[in-house]
Parts: sequence; structure tokens; C-alpha cells
Amino acid sequence: MLFRSRGEGLIGRNFMEFLPPRTQTAIRKQLSLLSPDVPVTTYDQKNIGPGGSVTWQEWTNRGIFNAAGELIEIQAVGRNITQRKQAEMALRRSEKEYRAVVETQNELVCRHLPDGTFSFVNEAHCRYFGMKREEIVGRHFLSFTEKKYHKAIRKRIAALSPDHPVNAHEERVRLPGGGQRWQEWSNRGIFDEWGRLIEVQSVGRDITQRKEAELALKSSEQALQEQKAILERKNIALREVLDQIEVEKKEIKDDLIANIDNLIFPILRKLKSAEPKSHSKYINLLERNLEGMASSFGRKISQASLKLTPREIEISNMIKNGLTSKEIAGLLHISIRTVSLHRQNIRGKCRISNQKINLVTFLQSL
Repeated sequence: MLFRSRGEGLIGRNFMEFLPPRTQTAIRKQLSLLSPDVPVTTYDQKNIGPGGSVTWQEWTNRGIFNAAGELIEIQAVGRNITQRKQAEMALRRSEKEYRAVVETQNELVCRHLPDGTFSFVNEAHCRYFGMKREEIVGRHFLSFTEKKYHKAIRKRIAALSPDHPVNAHEERVRLPGGGQRWQEWSNRGIFDEWGRLIEVQSVGRDITQRKEAELALKSSEQALQEQKAILERKNIALREVLDQIEVEKKEIKDDLIANIDNLIFPILRKLKSAEPKSHSKYINLLERNLEGMASSFGRKISQASLKLTPREIEISNMIKNGLTSKEIAGLLHISIRTVSLHRQNIRGKCRISNQKINLVTFLQSL
């Protein structure tokens, strides 16, 4: 208690005599503010006891004035606020310690009120934007952010709650010099005892390099998708061309077979009946070759990988068409032994030597 005497012992005494000179001066200043226009004032009063103990009181003074506007009495209501003051001073000390730690961080640290007004920024934040602290504090926290990100960021801040006090967002900011950078922010909501948001503390870092890499990757992926689409269209066109070629090849093959059947074979039949019998074998061979003209035998037997000589190709054709070694020797005017050597060479080059594979059957399968 400031006044240890009983109430009846205080009546008629000047309350100033119970206060130290410094406190008396502060109270006289507060009382001098009372006027008919400002009849009420409130102030905090520090009291130091005999043993050096400190207590605090909050006083609300109401001036009572006469018709002439003269102060005739003061009604004062006081209450002990020592605990609150001690808590405030402890908070200021912890705030001071907090700021000392924050100022040494390389990350960007800031705090803003629910309306978005900056209440604190650390030194790293100031260096990043190239501005003084007093130029930033008091501004809206979105003042550096590109407008198209404002709605999403406000939504993230509005989502903070006592149950979910932390979230994060990315944004692109404009530097005072005209440059643009990307930042990633972690936001923590600070709430009062009723769960109302009173402040937001955010810790940010520059992620420009990472975002540029992500955008470059996305751009390259899009370019690849476009190239893939172009390639697919070209493949479709190529398949259409190849299908058309196959159709045309079939038409050529059909035309060739029809011409051989309808035009050449009638002539060969007339030759067979008119020519000497010595020529009939050649005519038969020619006829069989014409019959097989639409097959792939000529191409396969002549392929470079087999390395057959022109004579071996000629003999292979005769073997395929059923001519014996004796008949081949007679037509080519060579010995049967020579034909046998050619047959061995043909089997070797076709990789069927020492195998129980009929050469006629093999050649007809090509």
C-alpha cells in the first residue's frame, strides 16, 4: 500500500507529502493538463518504497470545475498495475534480446500487423532492399511484391490461426533499383489470449536462382512437348506416305502380274510351239522366272551380305526352279563337276554347309 495510514488519518493532508519529489513533479504536470475541455487524464505512477521496492499504479483523474471553469476538486481512481508493468518490462527485455539475435541473421526477418503494416525489419532485410529501417517500417508489407501475387499472399496470411499458426508462400519482388527477385517466406502468426491475430513474423530467403532454374526447366519441357507434338505429326504424315507407297507397290505388283499373265505368257506359249526343242528349256526357265518375278528371290539372292558371284546367282536361280546339275551344265556349257563346286560355294555362302537342308527348298524359301 502506498498510504499506510487509515482513511481518517489522511483526510485534510496533502497527498503530495507521501510522494518523492520526482513523482510530485510528474503528477503536477498531469494535473495541469485537466481543463473543462479535457476533464479526464490517465497516467502510470512509479512508487519507490523505503527499502527501494518499486510499485506501479495507474491513476485516472477527473477534474471538477465550477461555472467559471475553475478547477475546484479532483476525483482520482487508482489501481495497482505492478504485475502488468513488470510483465511489460520483461517483454521489452526479451524483445531487446530477440532483436539482438535477429539482427545477426542472414535471413530476411520482418514483422507486420494484421493490416499489413511493417512493425519491424532486421538489418539483412534493409540491406536486401537497399533501404533504411525507417523507410520500410510503417509501409505495407506487400509494397515490394508484384501485384499479381497479392491475392494469394493475403489468402495465406488469412489462413493463419492458433491451430495452424505457420505457413509459407513464394513471391516475386521488385527492388527499388528496378530489379526483380524471387523470395520464399515462412510466416508465423502471433495471437492474443482470445485467439486474435495481433502480428505476423516472417522469415524470408532469396530463391531467385532456384526459381530461374525451375522456369528454365519448365520452358525446356514445354519446348520438348512442342517438338514431340511436331514429331508425332510428322510420323503420322510419314505413316500415311508409307501406307500410300505400299498401296502403290501392290498396284505395281498386280499390274506386273497381270501384264505377264495376259501379254507375255501367250507369246511364250507360241514360241514353245514354234521354236526347236533345244530352246524349250530356256523358254521354260524364262517362264518360271516370269512367274516368280513378283517374288523377293532376286533381291534376297543378290544381297551383298551373301557375296554370291553373278554365275552363282545364275545357278541359284536354276536350282530354285528345279533344274538338275546335268541340265544346268548343259545350258551353261560347263561340267557337272563345276556345277557341284558352285553348289558347295552357294551352300557355304548361305551358311547351310554340313546341314541336312535341301538347297532347292532353301532357295525357294527366300
